[in-house]
Amino acid sequence: MVFPLAIAELARTWFRKRIDFPVWLAMAAGGIPVLIMSSQLKASSWMSNARTSPVFWAKPTLNNLISTYSQHFGYASMLLLIVIAVILMARLFESGQIVEDSPRIHPPLYEIWVGIGFLAVPLAVFVMTRFTTGYYLMRYSLTAIIAFPVLVAWFLSIFLPRRFATALVLVYALGALGVNALRTFKPPKAFTRVALDSSLLPPSSELPVVISNAVLYLKNAHYSPPELVSHTVFLSDIPYAFKQPDFMPEFSLASARKILPGHVEDYFDFLRTHDRFWVYYTSGREMEWLPDRLSNEGYKLELSKQHGDAMLFLVSRQ
Repeated sequence: MVFPLAIAELARTWFRKRIDFPVWLAMAAGGIPVLIMSSQLKASSWMSNARTSPVFWAKPTLNNLISTYSQHFGYASMLLLIVIAVILMARLFESGQIVEDSPRIHPPLYEIWVGIGFLAVPLAVFVMTRFTTGYYLMRYSLTAIIAFPVLVAWFLSIFLPRRFATALVLVYALGALGVNALRTFKPPKAFTRVALDSSLLPPSSELPVVISNAVLYLKNAHYSPPELVSHTVFLSDIPYAFKQPDFMPEFSLASARKILPGHVEDYFDFLRTHDRFWVYYTSGREMEWLPDRLSNEGYKLELSKQHGDAMLFLVSRQ
């Protein structure tokens, strides 16, 4: 949110030839939480491993940037927004309506910069992550969708009569919402808190159950009955995890093991004290490295049960 507002305020400062200190102080105050959480941010410096990893799945690539704009707007809407932004800029420069007290129908240029700033949010996030963490996700730039109503509203207010523009917006909004609601309507699914497939769980046994999926393990530790949680464990080896396409869930789980429920143990420490155990595997190869590694290191894996992509192995030292 700060990026487009700062861009617009820079333009406003330029045209007014004076600084509006309360506005800049208000935006600067938004950075106070960053200072408060500075220690946590330093602890997250491990995310730089994403930038150097050859297999990490969420890198800031050109394809991901294009996909972000496509998902937020669609190609047709994106082209429309670019055309509208160019027309608005040309019209405002031509008319000279760039002062603060401009009529409503001719918005100040710096207000147009708000919409352009929101339109550029994905690009700004792309550049920032490219040179910092190397970790880019579409949700980081969701505020970009605000560009559509801002730019279209100003465009309609300038080039169309107010009543016609209002009717056009209402028809578009109701039509788009209605079509989208009909297209995406599905009967509500029953909410379930069951983390593990009960049909795969081993019979009553003293052997621990190692869950190889970090996301599933956390859900299990939170929702499953205490007697099941006490027999499940997650094994962590951070240096090895960094070589996987998605190491974020495991590192987060290992970093917060002191405050999260369940049992997160070091991979080597666990193997030194356990010759036999179960492994619950969900075929998430981007983050689940455990079965392949155990097999490569000479352990015997016997498939006990399988349901869809989920499998239960009995592991023993050979």
